[in-house]
Amino acid sequence: MGFTVEEVTRGIERLLARLHADTTRVPSGDGARFRGPSDVTIEIAPMPEERIHYPILFPRTLLRLCGDGAAVESLRQAILLAFLRVGG
Repeated sequence: MGFTVEEVTRGIERLLARLHADTTRVPSGDGARFRGPSDVTIEIAPMPEERIHYPILFPRTLLRLCGDGAAVESLRQAILLAFLRVGG
């Protein structure tokens, strides 16, 4: 994601609050971890250098969702909508 780790963490907290899910942040190294709806684990961390293969203009954050396929896909869609930026 083209946001800082802190921006993503705050955005996930707001999204989880809107979904009436647990917003408790578990520190995880340089990032954070949350337990999302339907026991989906949300992990946020800086994008590892080895995964960046081109010059970047914005910070990069790695967001991982782990859990049941349908629950992960539902949460992925909600995150996508929550983080859309107006472009054009």
